[in-house]
Amino acid sequence: MTKPSTFRLLNGVKPFRNNWLIRVKVLHSWKQTTSYGGDTFECVLADETYLLSKLIFYVMQGVKIAASCKRNQIFRLQRDLPVGEWKTIDTFQVLAATGQYRPTIHQYKLVFSNDNVVTECDFLSNNHFLSLTSYDDLRNIDEKKKMFLKDTHVYNSTSHEYYNLI
Repeated sequence: MTKPSTFRLLNGVKPFRNNWLIRVKVLHSWKQTTSYGGDTFECVLADETYLLSKLIFYVMQGVKIAASCKRNQIFRLQRDLPVGEWKTIDTFQVLAATGQYRPTIHQYKLVFSNDNVVTECDFLSNNHFLSLTSYDDLRNIDEKKKMFLKDTHVYNSTSHEYYNLI
């Protein structure tokens, strides 16, 4: 099997082949034990179309996909896929996402095996992703607004005077 040379977005990944090349950020990961499947490593991945736009409220757009591996790959993938980092992943299996518990709404999920390769990716920054503000910062918002409003002046070019907006 030849190695893919171009990156695919997560919407373009389909089950008819196994040698896809994707660039993703690990949003969340956990270990899971089930009676029928044994130990698995599960994670949620997002590609660069997963943007956070700010309107009246936050709206999530883009693609998230679930990924998993069996017991023999858990330690390697936990090491290779830390939460919050961008990675390049190739040669994985794409299956239909079925079952009661689905961490994403994507119709497919990724299944990692011995053949997949995970490498570092320096392509993207974290600027488009959700970063939570601490409670102390939220309490100080009113104080910060007052500080900025005190320093807000408007210059009138016809009368050559400054006016305070408050």
